[in-house]
Amino acid sequence: MARAERLMQPLRLSLGIFGICHRRQKSEVNPAIDDPAKKTSIIVKHSTENFLRFYCAFVCTLLSLNVLRYLPSFWVGIDFIPNLTSLRIITLLFYLQNAIVSIVLFIFYDNRNHFESYVKQYIDAVEDQISKSLMLNPKSNRIRKCGARNLAIGWTYFTINASLTIFAINTNFSPVIPVLACNPFPNTSLSVRVLASFVQIISSGVSIFPVVMFCTLVSAIEFLYDDLYDVMKQTTIEQNSCRLDIFKNIRKKHLQLCKMVETVDQSLQFYLAAVFVINLGIACFTTYEMINKSVPSTDLAHISILSFWLAFAILTTLIITKKAATLHEKAHGLSKEIFNIDVNDTNIDDMIELNLLMTKLHGPSIGLSVLGIITITKEMILTLAGLFVTYFFLLLQFRI
Repeated sequence: MARAERLMQPLRLSLGIFGICHRRQKSEVNPAIDDPAKKTSIIVKHSTENFLRFYCAFVCTLLSLNVLRYLPSFWVGIDFIPNLTSLRIITLLFYLQNAIVSIVLFIFYDNRNHFESYVKQYIDAVEDQISKSLMLNPKSNRIRKCGARNLAIGWTYFTINASLTIFAINTNFSPVIPVLACNPFPNTSLSVRVLASFVQIISSGVSIFPVVMFCTLVSAIEFLYDDLYDVMKQTTIEQNSCRLDIFKNIRKKHLQLCKMVETVDQSLQFYLAAVFVINLGIACFTTYEMINKSVPSTDLAHISILSFWLAFAILTTLIITKKAATLHEKAHGLSKEIFNIDVNDTNIDDMIELNLLMTKLHGPSIGLSVLGIITITKEMILTLAGLFVTYFFLLLQFRI
């Protein structure tokens, strides 16, 4: 447990800064403590955790109220500017996505059947007797490097995004951005701009670091599937009397990893739905705005900001789709090696284990889904790309 906590600590700290990660209020295990010094330490720790939980609830409330605050901006505002409907829709979708993500992640960390269950399953997957008998290596260094790389990319992008956002709100770089960020309140007020900048910083973190979390959680499962695939590949080559026990353990370990995938799917399917649906909406309306140009085309700042929004929506969706599709492929990857097994000397017990494993591999899709309706595969990338390209050329045709 301690090793898993250390691996996740940098990620949890980054998520906690933006109010989208906290510890559960009630632990599964509450050991008796007689040492007064340890009791004091536990009390301080619980107080910190309660404060962090309150902070996460505050962020959820703030982002939800921010959505309600922005709704009147379509019709009224102290410095209301007409003909910005598509830009206001893009802004509203961004706020709505962040509110949904913050609520989903609050439940994810607060419910013992979600993140806590994932951590327990991961510990069992790397430390149980099956892993020892198969000589599986958890490769914690590889997981740590992957998490560090993802965090570095996330913080780099957040720094750039937050800096540009604050600069655009508090300067005349683009006269439209302060109006969009502050409506229906006056963007000339310093206090309103400061509050809008704070909300944008929190929103940037809420939109970026869940992607980092998702990639890290999925990568940990992918590494375990890779180790299992290596064992299966070696087993198909070697002919020994222990193959039956190895096949049994491989099947049990595969079921264990599939349970981890199911836990992540049940926990984050609403997050994936928010990413796909809302990012697709943001990409479509941004493309519409860039083609129809509701503001003068000579406004280079406006075009730059729209390009940045479009790139973020597309890249975020592409990264998550690619990661989920890779997990789906690795979960079904064992079937490639099963067909290479020489069954001439295989007894009936071996065949039973292989048939059970094949039934699992060729049954319902093992992977992450959108609301449990559509399993994310590589084909989905082409579907989304085709949908967006079709929409783009329709807009272009009507524009011409």
